[in-house]
Amino acid sequence: RTSPTVSVAEFCTVNYTRYKNYVLEVEGHTDDDPISTTVFPSNWELSAGRASRVVRFMTDAGMEADRLKASGYASTRPKKPNRTASGAPILENQAENRRVVMKIYPVTDKERQEQQANSARVGELPPEKGVPLPPLNRTP
Repeated sequence: RTSPTVSVAEFCTVNYTRYKNYVLEVEGHTDDDPISTTVFPSNWELSAGRASRVVRFMTDAGMEADRLKASGYASTRPKKPNRTASGAPILENQAENRRVVMKIYPVTDKERQEQQANSARVGELPPEKGVPLPPLNRTP
């Protein structure tokens, strides 16, 4: 099954009615080579950074932030194996696993209104009204 191709500019246009009831989930992925820099201490930060950068591009282009979601998966969801059975890296596969995936989902007007209402309610709750978490049961 093929997906329709839509330009970023077309999808991001704020008042473009064809896509007003869609949300965009952006997933960042990495290969399994560990990374450790001051900007990206691990592949988790790198994958989340990839997704977040795309989301920021979309909001800068005019798309409403409540229609976007960024998720980082590090190397947990490879398209292809990163390594051979003996553990040698497969460079072509690793390159393919370093990617961003964008998924577009339809949302009804009612669902969108509920999401916006829930977001507003969560933001309005004072901290003392929150539900306390139960203590963790830790075994020595």
